Amino acid sequence: MGSSTWPDSFGSTPGCAIYQGDKIHVLGDSLTAGYAWFSPLETLVAAATDETGTSMSVSWTFNGTVGISSDGIRLALSTMLFPYNPDVVIIESGRNDGAGTTTQQEYGYYLALLDAIRAWKPAIRIIAVSCMWGGELWAQTGVQPPTWNNTTGGGGMSDATCTAINNGIRLACAKRGVTFADARAYSLQWEPNYNAGKATSGGLTVDGTHPNSNGQTVMSRGVFNCMSFGSAAVKVAA
Repeated sequence: MGSSTWPDSFGSTPGCAIYQGDKIHVLGDSLTAGYAWFSPLETLVAAATDETGTSMSVSWTFNGTVGISSDGIRLALSTMLFPYNPDVVIIESGRNDGAGTTTQQEYGYYLALLDAIRAWKPAIRIIAVSCMWGGELWAQTGVQPPTWNNTTGGGGMSDATCTAINNGIRLACAKRGVTFADARAYSLQWEPNYNAGKATSGGLTVDGTHPNSNGQTVMSRGVFNCMSFGSAAVKVAA
């Protein structure tokens, strides 16, 4: 699904409006399926207020598949997204898109995913979460988590590939006017803690791949900072 035509600049992506009564669906891989990375996000949103000062009240659903790629999610939308019919979808993917994936390839994969979602529901609001981490930072320190792979890096992906994938996601989001939540930038705040061997006080569980409670909070904050909040009346006006 790679594309030979893609933008030559990142541009910017808009924030995502969240309204009272919205149905929010989180879509992703094992970080969503088994680790519920968005649990702190639910708390953050519940504590937010709309323009009238009223606490936000939204509903949450999720569907994650272990090991699924961005293009795999596109092919599984009929079961992973459509039955939930949300107002907002948050996509967490990219970590399983393959070692050596280029920015241009990822742009093609992700643009196809966004287009498939919009073809189904044109008015849906979308937040795309960046791929979180690679393995080269760990390699530089000589700290190897239990699942370390000396060829591909910790968690199966090098930092260079992680960056290329995020650049592709960002470009696709800018092309389609979709919110890009760069949680990767926030993850860099706690990766050094892990590199120092502080798995429990850093951001990852001891498997070296999935976020612990600290990592989940960092991811959630990265997404929350891209949101704005409004009442049902504002939603109607919009």
